[in-house]
Amino acid sequence: MDWHRRCVLSWEVSVTMEEDFYVIALESALQHHGQPDLQHRTRGRAQYTGEAFTGTLKQSDIRITMDGKGRFRDDIMIERLCRSVKYDVIYLTEYENVADLIQTLITNFCFYNERHPHQSLNGQTAAEVYWGANAVRQTALGNAATNKVRL
Repeated sequence: MDWHRRCVLSWEVSVTMEEDFYVIALESALQHHGQPDLQHRTRGRAQYTGEAFTGTLKQSDIRITMDGKGRFRDDIMIERLCRSVKYDVIYLTEYENVADLIQTLITNFCFYNERHPHQSLNGQTAAEVYWGANAVRQTALGNAATNKVRL
């Protein structure tokens, strides 16, 4: 997520929480969306603090910030988005398979980026601010081929 513009740039689904999935997801995001100057990570998940993940960031010359212990506000935007997705979308539906879940997530994130006005963005959508008001909105979110599933 680009925090400044509130735009979800990349996401992936995994049915496990193994560290290599997080590295692959990071590499995919870097490949499709370029290299940020800074990457913020949380202390709460070992997958983000492990050598494989931090090593990938360091190899790409990306500065790493980390929240302090008990600093819940540092991750508030992404935590709020994840909470909304879980409680407003995922928990309300019984999915037949992972592909159905992914289709629902594509729809949800496209709505969030392209149709949901943000008060902090003066009523503009994240896509309008990130790509420009007149830009054609081409996001990885709208292209199911770029969202990978790991079973």
